[in-house]
Amino acid sequence: MARYEHLPIYADAYRLAVFVEQQVQGFSNKHRTALGDDLRRQSQAILRQIIRANNQRDRRATLGELRLAVEEFLVLSRIAKDIRAFSNLKAYETCANLAYSVGKQTEGWLRSQSRQRPDAGIDAEC
Repeated sequence: MARYEHLPIYADAYRLAVFVEQQVQGFSNKHRTALGDDLRRQSQAILRQIIRANNQRDRRATLGELRLAVEEFLVLSRIAKDIRAFSNLKAYETCANLAYSVGKQTEGWLRSQSRQRPDAGIDAEC
């Protein structure tokens, strides 16, 4: 099994998941049970996709799913901002910046995989 803890994308995604957990605790009951649960699940799905991609030979399909998961998370976080579920604007900005960082790294990872030949770097980690 390939190691993933050292990857910068994993570190940012982990910080995002922890940050979301902390923020959702401050959501009102109405927002915590629906939107808060969706944000939690999506941030955890992003972590799982990173781990899955790092353990595959051909990562392109999983990285495409990761890109979609990040975009879905950004939409959910915008909704949370617009309905004022976050405690303040700074909390939303931190959340969005972490998600944007993960998305940007995903794009770079995907580009690096597209440049490689299918048989090149089979056992290489990101």
